[in-house]
Amino acid sequence: MKHIDYYENMGIFTTFKELKAHQILHVFNEMVNNPAYPGSPFTDMVDNELMKSETIETTMADANLEKSLHDDVEEKLDVT
Repeated sequence: MKHIDYYENMGIFTTFKELKAHQILHVFNEMVNNPAYPGSPFTDMVDNELMKSETIETTMADANLEKSLHDDVEEKLDVT
C-alpha cells in the first residue's frame, strides 16, 4: 500500500506530530470509511480530548492575562 500519503514506519505508537497534514487527513479518511466507524467510540473520545485541551489552554491563557494585568497595575501604581 504505497501512495503519496504512505508513512513508512506508521504503527500504533505513531503520533500525529510525526505525520504531515495530508497523511493525517488520509488516516482520518481511512477511519471514517471503515464500516465499523459509525458505532465506534472514536468521535466521543476526540470530543472529550478537545474539551480537555481547550479547557487547559483557556485556563492557562486566563492565568497569563491575569498576571499581565496584575503586573501592569503594579507598574502604573509604582508598587514594588
